[in-house]
Amino acid sequence: MITFTYIKNRIINLSYLFVLLFLLFSCSKHNNFDKLIQSSNKIGKSQILLYPCDLSVFPLDIISPTIRWEASTDNLRWVVQITIPDKDINITYSTSANEFRISKEDWELLKKYPDEKIQINLIGFKNENDDEAVVKDRREITISRDRVDAPIFYRTVTLPFGYAVDHLETISWRLGYISDEEQPKKVLSNVPVCGNCHSFSSDGNTLGMDVDYGNDKGSYAIADMTPQINFTKNNIITWTDYKKEDGEQTFGLLSALSPDGRYAISTVKDRSVFVRQDNLEYSQLFFPIKGILVYYDKLTKTFSALKGADDKNFVNSNPIWFPDGKKIIFAKTKYYKLPEIEKSKSAVLPVELAQDFVQRKKLYKYDLYTIDFNNGKGGVAQPLLGASNNNMSNYFPKVSPDGKWIVFTQAESFMLLMPDSKLYIIPSTGGKPRLMSCNLQNMNSWHSWSPNGKWLVFSSKANGPFTQLYLTHIDENGNDSPPVLLENFRFDNLAANIPEFINLKDKKDKKFFTINTNFITTDYYGLQMGKNKIVQGDFAGAIKDLTETLKNKPNDYDCYNMRAIAYSELKKYDSSLSDFSRCIEIKPSYEAFYNRGATYFLKNDFNTAIADFNKSINLNANDEKSIYKRALSYYNISNYKEALNDFNKYLQIKKNEYKVYYERALTEIQLGLLDKACEDLHFAKANGIDGADELIQKVCK
Repeated sequence: MITFTYIKNRIINLSYLFVLLFLLFSCSKHNNFDKLIQSSNKIGKSQILLYPCDLSVFPLDIISPTIRWEASTDNLRWVVQITIPDKDINITYSTSANEFRISKEDWELLKKYPDEKIQINLIGFKNENDDEAVVKDRREITISRDRVDAPIFYRTVTLPFGYAVDHLETISWRLGYISDEEQPKKVLSNVPVCGNCHSFSSDGNTLGMDVDYGNDKGSYAIADMTPQINFTKNNIITWTDYKKEDGEQTFGLLSALSPDGRYAISTVKDRSVFVRQDNLEYSQLFFPIKGILVYYDKLTKTFSALKGADDKNFVNSNPIWFPDGKKIIFAKTKYYKLPEIEKSKSAVLPVELAQDFVQRKKLYKYDLYTIDFNNGKGGVAQPLLGASNNNMSNYFPKVSPDGKWIVFTQAESFMLLMPDSKLYIIPSTGGKPRLMSCNLQNMNSWHSWSPNGKWLVFSSKANGPFTQLYLTHIDENGNDSPPVLLENFRFDNLAANIPEFINLKDKKDKKFFTINTNFITTDYYGLQMGKNKIVQGDFAGAIKDLTETLKNKPNDYDCYNMRAIAYSELKKYDSSLSDFSRCIEIKPSYEAFYNRGATYFLKNDFNTAIADFNKSINLNANDEKSIYKRALSYYNISNYKEALNDFNKYLQIKKNEYKVYYERALTEIQLGLLDKACEDLHFAKANGIDGADELIQKVCK
């Protein structure tokens, strides 16, 4: 790549000879560029520039961007001319690639002229005719005198969602400055438990973050911001403690810290649609269908429902504080009641009951409401004009630091990861919402205001399934600019989401911090770590973690159960049987007897297996797994009559298990019941069971 720069009145202190040679070469090259640029006036403008966006505004403290355009099939060479016409600034690049990054030196030069219009001209020409342009495009950008002056804390996630859930250690939290050439650093990683939404007090002194502590989905950490942040039992609360006696599971969704860090507020007594989907780009469907707002007071260490946002006939969720801490804005709609699940205490709607949502036969739309916090006393929730009753779903509100504006996400339905989601801005008192200029063509959401109120960071899938972070500039009138990509915040095959600005200005000791992961090595996390390693096939590692946990929790049923499974996978059946027997001592459930019986089955000790399956079925007459395994056990000891009885029972429960019809046919053949056997074999064959046709040829007329 060749670069030529000339600047009015620029003084270069070089030796005379070098200057002469430089000028001779530069003038010759510049003359060629001038001819090429002049020839481009003869052709029309094409839409080939991909980035930056036209009229985009860059922060004064961002690193230099990469200009990108569509690749050519004609092997064109390219000239990129960057000019500030009013200042006689002209920077010219020549390249055969379809992108280049503006040099640090040239970017620093351009930054000396904030708020001036910068023109980017792209001209393509053929190698054999260097002074004849064949294609061109143009963009205009501005470098604002406004700085961001704050780091961004965000999460990087593997896709699809189901993979990330099964491999939690692949999720990381990072801290990045847009002014740094280095990519954002990991501050929390290799965590074997769920972590999710995070927020900070407005002064940057307190962090709040969802963590699955002690296998409690409702856990939430509230920690002081120090260079080394520690999550411990002393600074982790659980939303489950609010009216714990009712036995309802609580996740504590979309929690948020108050501006002063004293309060945290969340959605509790919640239930959500939470479905994995076979789609890399949109691999989960999530939205709450039940919940009230509850806040926690750090000073009094108490949980309280927020009056006016605690009506159980509605779902009250996604609470966000106004910057003065006096009001809250949240998403609200009618509670989705289903008779089939009203008796359930689960926080997740069963997948089979969510299919109408998955197939979009039913939609679910939220309105934004505001309510006075009133020192925890609450008030009357009022719909926000322009973000409610519009037959759309309105969610993820974020209030500007001066309290003047609200940016929210809008989609046709649901919440989180909606392909049609767009960002809107509206006065905080309500009014006519404006579609923001920063929106891209595919999902726009997860946004956060910079502490100075000049910038908004958000996520989009404009460049593919892996979300990337963008910035937009917002002026005092709420007008925003086309988006600027945070190029250095990208990581291959990782989605970037949940970005949050942190106010760390004048906090030099906290410019970079780490969150210590010692809290995940306690006995509370050993079970989850063991489960994760079993999913990954690391059975020896799972045994090690679970054994360590059992030193502190010697009567933990789940730990013994998981370790027994790991032993069984390694074919260490005696160790597995010992652990399953311990499970039975702790809690003699039908699952425990089934598990031990299944292990005896693997050892070919079918009579002992039958004894355990009998105990399991006595505790749960419809335990189809025990009935099926007992049938196989009876078959293996040639007790075909009892085997047939169990196969019959099993198929009354699981009528579509076509393989079992084949197995029942084998049993019927042993009993001389050939007509029934052939009937089962034909049915098995019709449903694609291998081996059925071959047996039909041998047995059936």
